[in-house]
Amino acid sequence: MNTYDVTVSREDELWVADIAGMTDADPGELEIRWHHRAGDDVTALIGELAEVEAADTATAKRNAVRLEIIRRLSAAGLSQRVIVDVLGLPHQRVNQLANAS
Repeated sequence: MNTYDVTVSREDELWVADIAGMTDADPGELEIRWHHRAGDDVTALIGELAEVEAADTATAKRNAVRLEIIRRLSAAGLSQRVIVDVLGLPHQRVNQLANAS
């Protein structure tokens, strides 16, 4: 797979992409590494933001799945003590989630 570095920067209030070494490669056969410049190089910060956003998404999904487990186990007649054992959460947190739904 061919990898291309593309630097995006601001010039005259426009975004300009500097692409070097492009070929007639099939899009599925290439990878693009983006580099962002707006005065300073902000590429690392943009990558860090993407990681944080992915973590936020994963946290939200985890919380939704936990809540659904609590709902289903409660509907099946299981006690919060059993749900605590299943989820490995403190009793107070399970109680809080159960009462929030």
